[in-house]
Amino acid sequence: SLAWLPSLRGRLIRSAAVRFPAEDYVQDWLNVYASDRQTKFNEMEYHLPFEEGPKALAEIIELTEKRFLEVYFPMEVRSVAPDQFWLSPFYNRLTCSIAIHHDAANDPLPFMRAAEPIFRRYGGRPHWGKMHSLKAADLKKLYPRWDDAMAVRRDVDPQNRFVSPYMAGLFGIE
Repeated sequence: SLAWLPSLRGRLIRSAAVRFPAEDYVQDWLNVYASDRQTKFNEMEYHLPFEEGPKALAEIIELTEKRFLEVYFPMEVRSVAPDQFWLSPFYNRLTCSIAIHHDAANDPLPFMRAAEPIFRRYGGRPHWGKMHSLKAADLKKLYPRWDDAMAVRRDVDPQNRFVSPYMAGLFGIE
């Protein structure tokens, strides 16, 4: 662990980062997101109102540098255009997405639990397929068309045949 020598940690990370090509481009999602990843990790990604992104990112960096020096993964930050899909984290707003990662060989929960309140304080909506602790009551506050989406879900699957226990918690299904 490089926690005992933060300046060396920073130099190592910077020297590794310069070896990667710049990734500033616009492309269809299927051409952008595919990548070969050999290292196993856990990930949390939140999507914030664009104007809140820099403040949240600064706090996440400060949190990492002060309390989680063992975290060596780069953070992914991107902007995403608004869309009109009721349960999309980009619904009706220009978005700044911030993804944080933690080595899967170690417990990610302390880092994720410390970061999540920062994302939430800035109005972040979680990535549906990545780590977060939100349940239906939390999600309802974040999605203006939540009730409409849940009504459609009930109409399509009135007997909850396609609802796993995990999804039941997310959607508030008894």
